[in-house]
Order: sequence, then structure tokens, then C-alpha cells
Amino acid sequence: MNKKIKYLVIIIINVISITGCISENEIESSMRPPKLSVREAKIENIIDDTLSSKAKLVTVDMGKDSGSIKAIDLDNDKNEEIIVFYTLESDENPLRLLVLTNNSGSWTINNNIRGVGNDFDRVLFRDITGDKNLEIIIGWNTGEYINKGLNVYQYIDGDVKDIFKDVYEEMACEDIDGDNISELMLIKLDKVNLKSWAELYTYKDNRLVVESKEEMDGTVNGHYGLKVGKASENKMGVFIDSGIGAHSSETELLVYEKGKLNNVFFDKKRGIVEKTFRAYGTESQDIDNDKIIEIALLRVPKGYENKAMAYIPWITTWHSWDGLDGLNFESEGYHNISEKYYFKFPNKWDKNITVSPQDKGKSGNKDTLTFTYVNKEESYPLLTIVSYEVDFWNRLRVDEKEKYMEITRKLNKIYLVSLIDYDYTDEINDMKLTLDEIKDSFRLME
Repeated sequence: MNKKIKYLVIIIINVISITGCISENEIESSMRPPKLSVREAKIENIIDDTLSSKAKLVTVDMGKDSGSIKAIDLDNDKNEEIIVFYTLESDENPLRLLVLTNNSGSWTINNNIRGVGNDFDRVLFRDITGDKNLEIIIGWNTGEYINKGLNVYQYIDGDVKDIFKDVYEEMACEDIDGDNISELMLIKLDKVNLKSWAELYTYKDNRLVVESKEEMDGTVNGHYGLKVGKASENKMGVFIDSGIGAHSSETELLVYEKGKLNNVFFDKKRGIVEKTFRAYGTESQDIDNDKIIEIALLRVPKGYENKAMAYIPWITTWHSWDGLDGLNFESEGYHNISEKYYFKFPNKWDKNITVSPQDKGKSGNKDTLTFTYVNKEESYPLLTIVSYEVDFWNRLRVDEKEKYMEITRKLNKIYLVSLIDYDYTDEINDMKLTLDEIKDSFRLME
């Protein structure tokens, strides 16, 4: 048995203060009853007896976090269960999930879930049934090009029961209809027949049933992003970002209205979405921290109208849903993808602002981006943001460093700005920014 697995489990168990004995439940056919004395030996024996030498812990996407071991109170009894994700490489279906239950101080392992496929897609813990207990929602990567497997498990009295299974391309499990109970949303895609649709499941009469089904754009390559959040002050929405063709993309917004899903931008007659079409892939997000998710579009900056698409430094414009079938402009800015930062344009900047990225120097340690105001045929540089590897920055001459002021730094990267000190006309001078304004507009990307 891999020592790292044992030690990780020991640490997790110790943190939640295990006491008592371990019951002698068989998990695998080869399991022997453990003979335990001290706490550490108990856990080591559990792992030794349950997981063979070919077992390996696997890191699983669990929504807001990820890991191989999860301590969580599934049945709302104020005691945490422990869930272990691992694989058995020698098995035809290698995916495994162990649930350890604490019964009056005695730990029992009597739930060993066998998965399908070759990897975990994601695992969520939500109350779908409305009984205040958490169901285990598991997505399995089956190896197929599109569809993944799905199982929903109910945890009752220390036992795990499989209550639902299906396939999906993307999924979410959140409170979409505002009843304080999570609903299951499955996005499905049929590439052969160019069809896509969303299914919203609710728990009724002791089973998950389709509450609403809504058509989606079936011409997409696939859905690469899905977020559930506020579409407006009083309505939740499901934002689905999709790839189209070689590099383009779009966003579909599903809103729950009058007891059913509504794909607000979808043209039902043509079967496509046009309002949110853009040249490259972007992801919907709450860009301005107002608790409402915005949709990203792209526009061409001045001076690049005749350039090939690959050479255009696209400006990202952010829009909120208008409550009907349109968009409201909120803000815009520039994503420096390679250097992992976003610069939000201040309100006083307009479409006369353009950007000029420059290739890194011969050293490969400097990235340069200049913001310029374009008025008719004249260009007026306003500021230049640069980023250096910290080690390289520390070796620069003092006179080189004096050109810049620090914005921020992270790990081995430092971000700086050089302000243009030319005196322009009053109109153009008003477009200049102070260091504090630049810091307010600058944001590192996760």
C-alpha cells in the first residue's frame, strides 16, 4: 500500500478527531477483519485491508475545491463522513469511491462505489431530494467523444443507494428555480443529428423527473463553460459558453421562467444564436463583482480593422442580460492572456483607445503593452504596462528601473507601468490615468 495514501488519510481522520473501534465489514472479497490498537494503526489497517497495493488516490474536481479525500456531513447528523476517491488499475472498471461512516464512535466502511469509465469528471454534494441530506452526484469520463456517465447516490442510514443514472455533455446542480432545493441540469449534444438541449430535473414522487426541456444550438462543437448565477437582480440563469467552427464561440443563457426553461438568445426558427457570437472563445463571469454574471463579446480596436484575425489584440466588452432577449453594455477591457492579467478601461475611455502589444525582448523576460488614444490620423500614447520575471528585474540597472512604477507582483512576476509625460491637448490629457487609477483597473487572472 502506498504510504502517501495512508498518511493522507491519517491526517484527514485525525483532524476530525476519530475515536472508537472499527467494525469488521468486508469491502472487497479479499478484505480481512482489521485488528486495531491505536488510532494510527486503525486507519492504516483500514486502508491496507480495503485498498490493494494497486490502488491509487486520484484528485477529483468537486466544484469549489478538489482533492482525493473529502470530509463532509452527508446525512445532517453533525458527524462528518469521509469519502476517498481512488482507482484500481488492474480492474476493467478502475474507478472507486469509499464512504466511511462513523457510528457511535466506530468507523465502518460498507460503501464501495464502483464507477464506469476511465476517470472522474466531477463530483458534487447537493440536496436534491429536499430532505436536508446531501446526495452524491458523480460524473464519469467514459472515453466517448461527447457523452459522460452520471450517477446520483442517496445516503441514508449509513448506506448509499443509486437513485438516478444518465449521460450528459455538461452538467450543473444548483437551486435554479428559487425553491431552496438544488435542481439537476444536464446539457446534451447529439453531433450526428446536430441537436442540443437542456434538461432540468427535480425530485418528485421519490424520483428525479424532467421538469423542463429546452432546445439549444446543435451546430456547436461542444460546450466548454457552464456557470450558474444571477442573470439579473431577481433571476438565476445558466450561462453556457460553446465553441463554433475553428475558433469562434457563443453564449446561451437559460433562465427559469413561469415553470420552464427559456433560452433567451436562441432563434428557434433558425436554430442558432447570433447575439452573443464572437470571433474567439471567452468565458462568462462576474467581471465587476456585482453578483451578476456578464457575457463577453469582442471588438476590434482602432488601427486593426484590416488585420488578419490572428493578429488583432481583441478588446473584450462585457454585457448583462436586459431581461428580454438582448444585452446591456457594462464595461470593457483588455485580457493579456500570456501574462495573466486583465486591464479594465475606465469609464472616461472610449472606442478611440487602442492597444499595442509588443513581443518580448531577446531575453524573453519582458512583456510590453501600450494603450494609445487615436484621434483621426494621430496617435497619443497614454501608458505602457510591462511585466518581468522578478529575478531578471532585480538584475536591471537602476536607470532602467527608474522608468517604471510598480503595480503589483505575484510569485516570480512583477507588473509595472510607465506613464507618458507628454503634454497633449486638454481633451487627450483627460484620458491619462494616475497610478492609483491604474491599480484600480488592473487585475490578475486566476
